[in-house]
Amino acid sequence: MSDNPLPKKSPHRTRHLFIRQQTAVINAIRAHLAEFGIVAPVGRNGVEQLLGVVADSGDKRLPDVARACVAALGAQLRTPSGYRTGLDVIYWAEIPDFPPGVNLRPLTNLDMHG
Repeated sequence: MSDNPLPKKSPHRTRHLFIRQQTAVINAIRAHLAEFGIVAPVGRNGVEQLLGVVADSGDKRLPDVARACVAALGAQLRTPSGYRTGLDVIYWAEIPDFPPGVNLRPLTNLDMHG
């Protein structure tokens, strides 16, 4: 990489955009399903529970049109993960360039259960 500060910001800005987009899709899924009284806990497990309801065509709380719309959002939520994974390799490679004391690495199960 060159000494130009712009390329060092690009991975961070791009990753931040992906995260904002992912959050927007999750919020849309939750909002659409909440209109029909279908809610789940916050977090990845809650979203997976909601998408499970969408995938269950026998669950009649959700009209077919709404099911199709939310299923499309669910597909979008799952699709860019490969892009984010590839970007994370670049993103986390940049961490050594951060000032001392800045810790931006993701938490692992070991961190939480220490």
